Amino acid sequence: MALKLVFDAPKGSRPKAGRLYLMKTTLGYIPVGVTSTEAFFGAAVMIHPYRAIVSDPKDTTWYPLVEKNELLIPPLQIVKRDFKKGGDFHPVKDKNAPKPVPFDKYFEYGGALTWNPSVKCPRFCSV
Repeated sequence: MALKLVFDAPKGSRPKAGRLYLMKTTLGYIPVGVTSTEAFFGAAVMIHPYRAIVSDPKDTTWYPLVEKNELLIPPLQIVKRDFKKGGDFHPVKDKNAPKPVPFDKYFEYGGALTWNPSVKCPRFCSV
């Protein structure tokens, strides 16, 4: 069975940066942390999907993954309307839940050079 998002909840919630959500999929829930609500000029939300599939929304065994920032895939952007309508994001309401910490190196610029770790010095460096 393939992992796909499920958009069948009657209502969603408005995303808040620094909050954890459970993203509904065909295999269960994937915990995600909202790290930015200003991605793409405010039209999208940057989320961090953590390396866990949760069958019971009350399960908290995945909290250490948030503290270590162990991601399933690199951060991605979800359109804000998917939080408001469709509602496949369920907020984690546990007051003891850890806060998601954003990575600051997951940016891709269209005109940027791709980084090649085998090259010791980039094309324009002076070292």
